[in-house]
Amino acid sequence: MPQDLLQQTALLEPLRRLHLPLWAELPTIPLHQEQVIGLINETLAPLPVEPLTAAMVANYIKKGFITKPVRKRYEKLQIGELFVIGLMKNTFTLAAIGRAFEAEMDDVRVSEAYDRFIELFNSQFERLTVPVNLSITIEPTDSAAYQVQKMSVQSSLFRITTHVLLMNIKEEQQDGEQV
Repeated sequence: MPQDLLQQTALLEPLRRLHLPLWAELPTIPLHQEQVIGLINETLAPLPVEPLTAAMVANYIKKGFITKPVRKRYEKLQIGELFVIGLMKNTFTLAAIGRAFEAEMDDVRVSEAYDRFIELFNSQFERLTVPVNLSITIEPTDSAAYQVQKMSVQSSLFRITTHVLLMNIKEEQQDGEQV
């Protein structure tokens, strides 16, 4: 394998090992905001996504992008909503994320929609290869909302892998200038 491909393989390895939590793996006890932010940021740390902050969460609640927590305690629903936003916000607007999630809710339960979304990400992370070859099959039987979900995951994964590889190119160029 050429050196470039070995290097790219090494760069993508943290993404291949990444496992995003399914609905059943989300905390079963309500968490405080700082605990939720820590959980999400720690889980998404291998990805080139902007870390979640308390101000962001407050804004998402204020604008209705996530369900308001009960007595400042975040349950599975809010944690799942924040994972989806955390994964998608660097690729899509919050309004687009909200519309896509609402459309999916018309078809299935929240837990099922969340799991389908996360399973798409996890399966694509596991199959990351060099050269990057990401593909999600759109089936004729998929609902329009599920097709949007699949294409959204595909778009986000292309952005994530492109960012990781571009950062490596930038580092190589800087190293070359220092020689």
